[in-house]
Amino acid sequence: MYGTEQDKERTAAFDLLDALSRSGGLILDNVTLHVVIAATHSFDETLMDCLVKKNMNPIERVERSMLLMGSVLHGVGAKEMVLDRHASRFMELEYGEQEMDDA
Repeated sequence: MYGTEQDKERTAAFDLLDALSRSGGLILDNVTLHVVIAATHSFDETLMDCLVKKNMNPIERVERSMLLMGSVLHGVGAKEMVLDRHASRFMELEYGEQEMDDA
């Protein structure tokens, strides 16, 4: 969504929240707001080309993209987003350890 379409959807979301809370007349105690962010990941090759020709696991790339996105959204380093026992797996990817330290 871009420009006016995004503004229209934002307004609709706030209108829904306003209606659900009866314009602030309904007190919402112990509630949680969940935000869902959708992302797509595209590859230059087909799945079979990734697996067979490149000997590459495409799931690792998607995991790494999600890790970097989460790191940005939460404002913490990528290493802080992963359990210690899994950190070495992410650092072994072709991007190298330096990028993991910078994230």
